[in-house]
Amino acid sequence: MSKTFNHPTLGELRPIWGETVNQFLGLKYAWLTARFATSELFSPAPSKVTDATQYGPSVVTHSSGCKVEYGFIQQSLPERAFASSELDGLNLNIVVPTIASSGKGLPCFVFIHGGGFTNGGNSWPQYDLTRFVQLSIEQGEPIIAININYRMGVFGFLTSEELRKEGYVGNNGLRDQRVAFEWIKRNIAGFGGDPDNVTVGGQSAGGISTTLHIYSKTPQFARAISMGGTTLLMKPLPTFVHEMTYKTVVEALGLSAKTPEERISILKKTPAEELLSRLPPGLPLQPVMDGDFIPTAATFKDVADLHSATMPGKSWCKGLLIGNNQLDASIVVGALGARKGPLITAFISSMRKTLAPYDTVADTIFTMYGMANSMSDSEAVTAILHFVTDIGLTAPVLTFAEGFSSKAYVYFFNEPNPWEGRFKGQASHILDVAFLFQNFNAFLDAAQAQSARNFAVDVIRFVGGKAPWTAFDAETFVARVYGPSQGRGEALTLETTRREEVSTGRRLGIFRFAEQPGLDVISNALGVFLAGK
Repeated sequence: MSKTFNHPTLGELRPIWGETVNQFLGLKYAWLTARFATSELFSPAPSKVTDATQYGPSVVTHSSGCKVEYGFIQQSLPERAFASSELDGLNLNIVVPTIASSGKGLPCFVFIHGGGFTNGGNSWPQYDLTRFVQLSIEQGEPIIAININYRMGVFGFLTSEELRKEGYVGNNGLRDQRVAFEWIKRNIAGFGGDPDNVTVGGQSAGGISTTLHIYSKTPQFARAISMGGTTLLMKPLPTFVHEMTYKTVVEALGLSAKTPEERISILKKTPAEELLSRLPPGLPLQPVMDGDFIPTAATFKDVADLHSATMPGKSWCKGLLIGNNQLDASIVVGALGARKGPLITAFISSMRKTLAPYDTVADTIFTMYGMANSMSDSEAVTAILHFVTDIGLTAPVLTFAEGFSSKAYVYFFNEPNPWEGRFKGQASHILDVAFLFQNFNAFLDAAQAQSARNFAVDVIRFVGGKAPWTAFDAETFVARVYGPSQGRGEALTLETTRREEVSTGRRLGIFRFAEQPGLDVISNALGVFLAGK
């Protein structure tokens, strides 16, 4: 039996002891009384030794989720078993340098995984934070790193007037994250961390989540990191959309003729796996504008405005590191492939209709991206992915940086995917986080492995409260660029002040619409198309 760690508030914990880091796995941070209930802060019984040598269960999600994500990365890691639990899945993992003590606390990094608010888990191998923390020690800038689970899909984001009347609020997945932040603030000092020096970051839906927490009037963390996703990419939906989703769920379960009380009772009691299997795919189970946690949807105009009070966190958050991948929109390729008929015809028709009040805007977009009705579906996918990346990911990155009250640091990740698959040779979605945590270095050439290390070192410096590179300046434009390094013999990492495609790897022509008709109009037109209209 290994020795235990005596935590001042959590009692005795049994971690995985290591030479450079200690791992505390599967620590429960919240408990649930029932499905759809609001999570509540958890504290273990003081007389009990908590085993922290095994990953805790995941929240309930599709069992194939990890393999699906490996499909996007195009490289897998050794598999491990993933148990799940509906009520006990709200746990976190902590990686602590062995040098940590109860003296001066170490900076902390909390990672929120992506997965479109429907998939993901803190026990997935690609999110193992061990090598990341070990690198921080090697650099002489040790940090503590934590990754969390939170409810997703129907369990995290189903909401309706019926549910709210019974006391089941919306945005449970985001509320779970907030409870995790509270648990960390209360307990991280006992692991040698500084509760006032916490950086929260995430990728894709995790990046979106991070920017949504900036709606809070109460400070949630010291600094934020958004990788490949902001709330301007996936905006919270109005309540009427969630009412339509709730109706679809009710119909799928054959509950339309039941009373509201009967419906909710069955929704709460139907076995989780059965519930998932009976729901149609593609339901918009994502954050809702509930007038409370999320009072309104962010707009490009508000986010760019330094004086806007829409997102109070722009004032209390003391730093932002934000960026995206060169072809981050690769994540939507499945949605494009599911369209019936010629893809480019559908896109042109939809954009013309939505942008009809704005003279030649639609035609200008088609010209910018070389779009024509004669395009094959393959050519159309490429052109549309470029457009989606520009308006959905690159434009939000620069807009958040421009409108952020404190210092913001912009990065552009241009390392090509080196592995076999549809996006080999492209800086595809999720690739930045795969490089960041150092778990794929054995599958990279020397130059890309060094680029991964450079990226991680920069993030570690930011977590530690240092400037990783020159802060963004809207007038002179400053950004950090990673890659392309593959085949060069050395990592290509540079800082650029040139707002051009050659230096950044980004098409920035989309900003010609910033004033007229406005980026929100262009973004909304894309949303209409992606919704199948």
